[in-house]
Amino acid sequence: MKILFLTPQYLPHIGGVEKHLSQVIVHLPLEYSVTIVTARNTNADLEHEKIGRADVWRLPTQTKKSIWSWLTHHLFLLRDADVIHIHDVFFWILPFRLLFFWKRMYMTFHGYEAPGPVTLKYILWHQCAELCTDGNICVGSFHQNVYDVEPTAITYGGVTHTEKVKKRKTHSIIFVGRLDEDTGILWYMKALLLLQLQGETYHLDIFGDGPLKKTLEKYSTEYHLDITLHGAVADVDHRFASYDIAFASQYLSIMQALSAGTQVIAFADSEIKHEYLHSAPFSFWISIASSVQGIVDAVQDKDDFAEEPIVNWARGETWKKVSDHYLQVWNT
Repeated sequence: MKILFLTPQYLPHIGGVEKHLSQVIVHLPLEYSVTIVTARNTNADLEHEKIGRADVWRLPTQTKKSIWSWLTHHLFLLRDADVIHIHDVFFWILPFRLLFFWKRMYMTFHGYEAPGPVTLKYILWHQCAELCTDGNICVGSFHQNVYDVEPTAITYGGVTHTEKVKKRKTHSIIFVGRLDEDTGILWYMKALLLLQLQGETYHLDIFGDGPLKKTLEKYSTEYHLDITLHGAVADVDHRFASYDIAFASQYLSIMQALSAGTQVIAFADSEIKHEYLHSAPFSFWISIASSVQGIVDAVQDKDDFAEEPIVNWARGETWKKVSDHYLQVWNT
């Protein structure tokens, strides 16, 4: 079986989609051959290389015209694939769908439109992708309510098993993710300042990068917050167990924190973010805040967190289980 994945980014770039796909590939049967077409992240990225068991090809630029031109010149990648599986970037394959009408094509819908409200354009893109493919995997059930997509399978990602530590850092918080508006990082910072003004000092370790990095550095310096910016770090899963609290608004970070017995406080400032979080099966085990004061209240109520049931559930959500979803969808 020859599998071709189309994805906006892949390793060594760090991100949720990249981690999801790399872990799925690890758990596919060894007799499957894997090819990936992705975007070039930096000028240093090679156009063609082997990463693990995957044959990785990179597009030189990301405009529609250049993507379609590149794929036209590399048509053998589409021609030779038994299964073509697209991660979000359905428009990449659109001109070739009729040309390869007999090919088995599938979608994984990952994130949501952010920041701001959902637009008709993105709703139509989701529905077009569903209509033109043979099945799909939705990362989260919110796709059904927000984009009116009927999922073939639903997943929330997987967790990496790590050993629980005997002693956690007191008054310690971890944030893992993109430093951008939709992850709530600015609101978490404001909550730390409010806690500090109330005489409660918490240390925050931030693992991630993004457009708000300089803003966070300036804010931290100006208000003398106890914060360490570590940048994007590839292997952070084992770190969650060392912290009392995780500021997390994305599925992978939430589930990894819960599997470590760490309390999760998630910030939701929009209708779609509320749907994203409240529709998840772990919503009853996390604190979902809609304001700075809500974050502060959740931090101060951390002793109410019931650990054992959610840890057991989260640890059962393995990457092998996620990979099995792909096999089931391809064989439906």
